[in-house]
Amino acid sequence: YYPSGSRNYLRVVASDDFQGKVGADFLKNDLGATSVFILDDKELYGKGEFGQAAAYFRGMVGRTGNQAYALYALLAEMYRAWRALDFGEALKAGRKLLGQLSQNVWLNHPLNARREALEAQVALLEAVGRFLKARDFALKEGVYGLARTLLHLAQEAKEEAAVLAALYAYRALELLLQERLALLGRRAEAPGLSPEEAEALRKALAELLGVSPEEVRLPAKLGLLDLLAFLRLKGDEALGRLSLAELRGLAGALKGRNSALLVHGFDVPSPKAVEGIARLAQGLLQDLEARTALGPLSPEPVPLGF
Repeated sequence: YYPSGSRNYLRVVASDDFQGKVGADFLKNDLGATSVFILDDKELYGKGEFGQAAAYFRGMVGRTGNQAYALYALLAEMYRAWRALDFGEALKAGRKLLGQLSQNVWLNHPLNARREALEAQVALLEAVGRFLKARDFALKEGVYGLARTLLHLAQEAKEEAAVLAALYAYRALELLLQERLALLGRRAEAPGLSPEEAEALRKALAELLGVSPEEVRLPAKLGLLDLLAFLRLKGDEALGRLSLAELRGLAGALKGRNSALLVHGFDVPSPKAVEGIARLAQGLLQDLEARTALGPLSPEPVPLGF
């Protein structure tokens, strides 16, 4: 990085991402190490405190006069808004960052080494924005981006915020199931079941819940378990690969989701149940990924490059 255009120093230590790869190769190939111990230095950006990181970088602009920190502040602001599910603000910050990086004065900024990854993340945010505006499950790239974000947040929250982790995982699964239902030309809120389909669905649900078909009442809007069972009846390949035992293990958590978690917020599913929901959603996400043009993208923050 040399904003004046004059190279007046030589960097003798590579950036963290290069150090990490070389260090891992050395540990494995030269020292024969099979495991590592990771120390956390509590750095704001690295531990995901993006709001504080953005404020820190803005403060560095004032203290040093170096406008390069303003670009890091935009990056941190994009990730802060993204994790708050404020996709509009995240997209605004991402687009502004890419615009700044395109200016001649910033072509050698360290973040330009990550431009391809940043452009892919902004494209993902754009796809999510289009989906949220249209609510059209045919916009599968947007469904993918939103579900990918929710599963990422569920993973981050599982240790310290069990309710949030469950909400994120459930919502991701609901999105992915509704996207698959849309492929059949159906909607969860108005599935338009024929009498034969309704009877078959009652029998399938009865088998999963261990009750008689007469005890099953189909709601006007299909819930998570209803969606899963209906899609299996319609020959969904990904869901058809699940065994009856696997489905029965998830049935209680799926059936009780609306009344327990979203309404009262106290009867939180067990970590094992949430893990099972997230695992099922992750499998469906991978299937959706194969049907999109975006490829495997992640909300993971890019390295700062210093």
